[in-house]
Amino acid sequence: MIVESKVKKSRTVSFRIPEDMISEIEKEAKTNLTSTNILVNQILHYYVTWERHRQKMKMYPVSEEILRDIMNNTKDSQMNNVVDLVFNSIRESALITKKKFDLNSSIQVMKEYCNTFGISFDDSETSEKHIFTIRHNMGKNFSLLFEKLFERIIWDFKKEKIECESTKSCIVIKTKNF
Repeated sequence: MIVESKVKKSRTVSFRIPEDMISEIEKEAKTNLTSTNILVNQILHYYVTWERHRQKMKMYPVSEEILRDIMNNTKDSQMNNVVDLVFNSIRESALITKKKFDLNSSIQVMKEYCNTFGISFDDSETSEKHIFTIRHNMGKNFSLLFEKLFERIIWDFKKEKIECESTKSCIVIKTKNF
């Protein structure tokens, strides 16, 4: 498994939060059928894993519509350049957020990117394979981008080829366990 699923030690702390802000958090938690505590932990997790590094990484919010349009208009001849750009961004992000650039940190960064932008990224293992499933609404070129990106990352770190199946909204990537 890439992300360790250990039970993390916690402690109780107290913060002074403006009344209107805590009211919004409580409303949001109720709307999402979760507790205020869970929502506050999600907010803090998002800040720690993503937002505090976003400016250093020169990441800017872009709407799904804009990104989809860019990807749909990317020609096959340009795809390797896009893969290089994304790969270099993952390397920089891994170095900034994880303090290392290796296979696991690369996959973690991709997963965090996806989670941040509302793209489903699941990973699981069988006795022989590691399986990544990415669901998105971004079109065939977005699936192709992920396929080529995984090919590059897995090849660079493991010198192995991947198995891949994709549609315009989903990609499944299989590789030997690592």
